[in-house]
Amino acid sequence: MTVRQQLPESMPEVALDGLGSKPKTTSYELHHDGYQNHRRIFPVRPGPEPTITTEEPQEQLDQLGPAELWDELVRRTNELPGLSERDSAISVEGARAFWLDQGMVKGPEDSLIIETEFAHIHPRPDSSWHLQLPHELAVLAVSGGWGRIHTVVWMGDAPANSMMLYSPRNAEEMEVVWSLVEESYLYATGQPQQFKIEPRIVK
Repeated sequence: MTVRQQLPESMPEVALDGLGSKPKTTSYELHHDGYQNHRRIFPVRPGPEPTITTEEPQEQLDQLGPAELWDELVRRTNELPGLSERDSAISVEGARAFWLDQGMVKGPEDSLIIETEFAHIHPRPDSSWHLQLPHELAVLAVSGGWGRIHTVVWMGDAPANSMMLYSPRNAEEMEVVWSLVEESYLYATGQPQQFKIEPRIVK
């Protein structure tokens, strides 16, 4: 029996009254030189997460960046080799999708959204993205507050690396979002990942 067969489609509300709590652990001895001496390997998006719809279509409703950032992201993406900008085969009306030429598709099966569409950006004023990321980068993007796993993953309709990236609010955030769009392109075209995780050795 699969996990999907075991789990109910909807879960009952959980009563929080009477549930326990615990104090923060203070007696733990660090087995390294302290977190303050460690460089952060991935940036963190400041502030609270934006409001996202909880059903299809998955859309960002607030904290939307200015139109010029949308324009710049679309311009940069169109400069990547071997793709064309077209309507999305799966997103809302007005979304701009980026389709790879058939000969450019060299990544794994979970590197494409549908057919050869590897990413799309939502119509203004929403400059959030849907795309596929290598799994470790999907974990970092979610952990750093840059996006979340697509709603349809929980429905079993998409692989676990299907991502929404939030609309960048300024030029600095746009660079982070752009780096992840580039990584999605590299993943779909079978090229080496640029961002490398190099875990610190605990001595």
